[in-house]
Amino acid sequence: MPSLRLPKLPGTAAAAALLSSTLFAQMLATGDQRQVREPHYAQPCIFLRAQFSTAQRSSPPATDDSARLQDGLTRCAGSGRSVVLLPSSAANAFYSGTLTVNGEALVVAGGVTLFGNNYGSSQFIYVTGNTRPSWGRARLTGATT
Repeated sequence: MPSLRLPKLPGTAAAAALLSSTLFAQMLATGDQRQVREPHYAQPCIFLRAQFSTAQRSSPPATDDSARLQDGLTRCAGSGRSVVLLPSSAANAFYSGTLTVNGEALVVAGGVTLFGNNYGSSQFIYVTGNTRPSWGRARLTGATT
């Protein structure tokens, strides 16, 4: 039985050839020709600082952030930009009812939790950010309340 001889390639060239053949084989097997890119955050439109604490979850505050969050979302509507929820020095949570999003993003930054409740049932959801968003030169110090 004849043996298969592979051409001798320098280490880098061999690795590149192996990688390209693997990627080609994956594309051929799946038919997926898309170029996959890392996700990115929409550029910020407005920053909001937390006023509540996650410790208040067992007895949520009488007033919540719904109006403040909706105001930010409305101000940025249709812009394709984001409303960014940030922690403050003493608070790390937002409490909200129903929100309407129209062409903008809502980014929950690392260390922040958004608690949502529809106040008519026992449904209760929450989202906790686990990374600090990065927008290149955008500064997070100009947050509004």
